[in-house]
Amino acid sequence: MLTKKQCELLQLLTQTKEVMSSEQISSRLDLSTKTIQRYVELINQYLEKYDVEIISMRGYGFVLQGNMKVVEELITNLSSDDYDRRIKDITRYLLSKEYITIEEIGEILSYSTSTLNKLIPEVKKYLALYNLSLISKPYYGVSVAGDELNIRDLMIDCSFIKNNYDQLCCLIENISEEEFQTIRDATIDFLYTHKIIIADDDVSDLMMRITLIISRCKQNCLLDSLEYVEEENLIQQLLQDIAVRINILIPLSEVCYLSMYYDIINSILNDSQSLLQEDISEFVVESLNKMQRIYSKLIIQDSVRESLILHLNLMMNRLNHKHYSKNGLLQDIKANYILEMNYAITFGKLIEERFHIKVPEDELGYLALYFALSDHKQKKVKRVIILCNYGIATSQLIREQIKERFPQLEVVGIYPLYYLEVVMNQDIDLIISTVALDETKVTKPLIVIKQFLDEDTFSHIKQVIDDPEDTMLFQYFDKRAFFRLNTKNKQDTLCEMSKRMVSLGFFHQATIDKIMEREKISSTDIGNLIAIPHAIIENDQKSVIGIGILEKTITWDKEKVQIVFLTGLNANDAEKNNVFRHLYRIIKDVSNVNYLIANKSFESFKKIF
Repeated sequence: MLTKKQCELLQLLTQTKEVMSSEQISSRLDLSTKTIQRYVELINQYLEKYDVEIISMRGYGFVLQGNMKVVEELITNLSSDDYDRRIKDITRYLLSKEYITIEEIGEILSYSTSTLNKLIPEVKKYLALYNLSLISKPYYGVSVAGDELNIRDLMIDCSFIKNNYDQLCCLIENISEEEFQTIRDATIDFLYTHKIIIADDDVSDLMMRITLIISRCKQNCLLDSLEYVEEENLIQQLLQDIAVRINILIPLSEVCYLSMYYDIINSILNDSQSLLQEDISEFVVESLNKMQRIYSKLIIQDSVRESLILHLNLMMNRLNHKHYSKNGLLQDIKANYILEMNYAITFGKLIEERFHIKVPEDELGYLALYFALSDHKQKKVKRVIILCNYGIATSQLIREQIKERFPQLEVVGIYPLYYLEVVMNQDIDLIISTVALDETKVTKPLIVIKQFLDEDTFSHIKQVIDDPEDTMLFQYFDKRAFFRLNTKNKQDTLCEMSKRMVSLGFFHQATIDKIMEREKISSTDIGNLIAIPHAIIENDQKSVIGIGILEKTITWDKEKVQIVFLTGLNANDAEKNNVFRHLYRIIKDVSNVNYLIANKSFESFKKIF
């Protein structure tokens, strides 16, 4: 099994067809030359059976040869998070009993005492993330101590995984496969019966929380009543149905717990609106109108607006109860939809002004997808259905991209994955899915797209996508705004580039202030050694992109960075020419970035752009 760093090295080499030197690899992965050479030997031993090899070219570097599709699948399936998995396994068994000894855990997981002694400090750090601690009691063992709500949030993180078909699997010791299947069936029946479609992630979260209720009831780890629950509560009906099927008593406090996260279902299914829901609907309409006055090119269709209202209801419910949703697509969204992320930030500020709730960066990423849905012309020929496991906004985004780029396809429906059986009974020509499906259940032609936010994935669907007019980007560059820097960190880099751009007359101080404000809300490091700190200016100021190439890589926030595009665009250029999209199409190429870093000259940019 390859380590996480070895997987990162292999993935880096898949992103370019050209030779990468040891120095280039070292700057990206923090590995010494000797370590790189050793890792290459180990990776090649692992890849031998797949007819793929990393070729070492003396004096030049390394290049990957073989079937790239095979390598991409390998990277997806490799357990690069094996270390994290072990931490979660230990934590799960700590939660399985009131007290358990370290020796018992070692026997269950076949870990030696020395291995456990090394892992326990990491387990304590993991527990601390949820404000929990590990306590010991002589002759009994150790136990997890803390608030029951925090324990349940921890269990969601460590007790569930998804299989190759994106189906949720439960790892909790006192929940059998039959019981978990019963919970799943009852939940899906509930949604079908009441004719409601919510995102797959929300369905998974609902099933996980119901499973936790059953598990904790078995352990007699119950919650105090959290709030008043109205009679004929639909969430209560769902739990009562499951309690009968599993033969367990579920107290009212657990109904309160589930309603805390999913009370909106009661309102939706009863065809009624709470005051908050009415307020949100009104807010969305007013805010979008306000934003359209600022951003003239922003167009939000009625169907998208309705989906946004539903999403905002669920999001506000989560935030009100301090339940924060991790966005696994955030980095891809920030890289591919820079302009739309700015729309989401503006929208987030309006939310904060109205409801006094700060919207986290992960949630801003989800909101950005709604703004990525523009007014596209419809051209219909073949009937297609989309199955998407990422949620309403994402599936609609895929639909609009397909409608725009493939006029021979008519998207007749978008569904979450658990509607597969319904889809099979419809009159369609093609299914486009974001995850692999069980072929025994698929009776229609199927195309699986991975990393849908990457433009390259659409090349799988019957035609090649024309490249945009990337040459228009060069008008925003100026030789005087090209800087070679020797700064050591993010703050110094921003200060140095800002000072030069102002002194040269490219930016006003107000533009710099906006760039700094934008950076505080959501970091602009997008991977591949690139950061794009920027501001969209609502006036006629000339758009300029300053270029900074650092002597050595620095850590920006999460990503390493060596090229910085300090960007000030007026709103018209940002929207009309889609500058960010064109820029990203060029700099996402590892070979282009390596070339720019190696040459460090404005003439290099001329050749690339």
